[in-house]
Amino acid sequence: VVGKVIGGLIELVNPSLTVEAEATHIPTEIIVDVEGHEVGSSVRAGDIVLPEGTTLAGDEDLVIVAIAAPQAEEEPDAAPVTTASVATDEPADS
Repeated sequence: VVGKVIGGLIELVNPSLTVEAEATHIPTEIIVDVEGHEVGSSVRAGDIVLPEGTTLAGDEDLVIVAIAAPQAEEEPDAAPVTTASVATDEPADS
């Protein structure tokens, strides 16, 4: 993944992409350019420029990278959230 996104976080949703190529020309890397994308946008498999001789063999609507808004920092005086487990004598449902 290359490029800059202002005000957003780059989230790699699907780290793999199914492609077809001749056995002697299998790409060692595929570059996903996020330059110019805004928060809330995504890069789908069909948007990626593949190396010459390589074709997409999977779903072209598959989201590869999403540009997410950064999470707001928690207020310093906010009460911490805790979770607990409760043990019972009943067997768990399968």
